[in-house]
Amino acid sequence: MVRILERYEQQHSNTERELNETNHLSEECWTLGHAKLKDRIDLLQRNQRNLMGEDIDSLNLKELHHLEQQLETALRRLRLKKIKGKEKEPVEPPLVDLQTQHETYQRGEIEERQRQRQPLTVIPYWMLQ
Repeated sequence: MVRILERYEQQHSNTERELNETNHLSEECWTLGHAKLKDRIDLLQRNQRNLMGEDIDSLNLKELHHLEQQLETALRRLRLKKIKGKEKEPVEPPLVDLQTQHETYQRGEIEERQRQRQPLTVIPYWMLQ
């Protein structure tokens, strides 16, 4: 029984040591991960400011050229989207067709009013035969 308890204590102490080492490694990983993410956020924020035209004084010629290419590419994409969006919109009929339709509608309204003003002549059924 004593041997079993010794083995248990030995195993328990080994497990605790491994957990402590794992926690220490885990903290290092988190610290490194945090530093990498913070650097990435800083880089993205700087790029965003540059794209908005801010803080471009510190850029060298190569970086300015790259920024210009990014902006031109973005503009091309937006223009293509706009063109594709217009193609999907229903095409309005020309103004001349709308005017013609309006005139036809007005003539029909006028004829309808004239028919309503004329007295109705009722023909008895026996006269139709």
